[in-house]
Amino acid sequence: MQTLIRKIDAYLTKQGAYLQDELSLDATDVLSNGRNWHNLDPEAGFGYKSDGERFHGYWAQFVTGTSSEMLRAVQVSPANVHQSMTAQHLFDDLETRDLCGATILTSDSACDDKKTYHRCIDLGLVPLIDYNPKNAKIKHFYQLSKSNWRKKELRY
Repeated sequence: MQTLIRKIDAYLTKQGAYLQDELSLDATDVLSNGRNWHNLDPEAGFGYKSDGERFHGYWAQFVTGTSSEMLRAVQVSPANVHQSMTAQHLFDDLETRDLCGATILTSDSACDDKKTYHRCIDLGLVPLIDYNPKNAKIKHFYQLSKSNWRKKELRY
């Protein structure tokens, strides 16, 4: 499937479909056969959604163009692998692509970590990632000090 997506992406890049198309990274849960707990998919894992709901299955993580709404890259991992870790494989894939002038990558707070920020910047993208206050003393982004890595990384 990834080979097919790369071929389609290369074709659409040549056709100019992605010019000035910004990027967005997100994930969705893919449930395994949860009705039969005695016959679960052995390659899947248990994960948690943002609302705290536990599920057995996979994360399908993808990068799409914000204007074209076209799939640019995809990665599937067991649900017990954190989305920020799977995102690193997506960045490996994006490094080999023509990003057609994209300057921004948006994501939800599941990817609020230093590695994701660094990889975005290495690709020439400004990371617009929701702040994740989970397990943090500071509950709002604007309350972070100017020396916080999230704010320091954005300075070029």
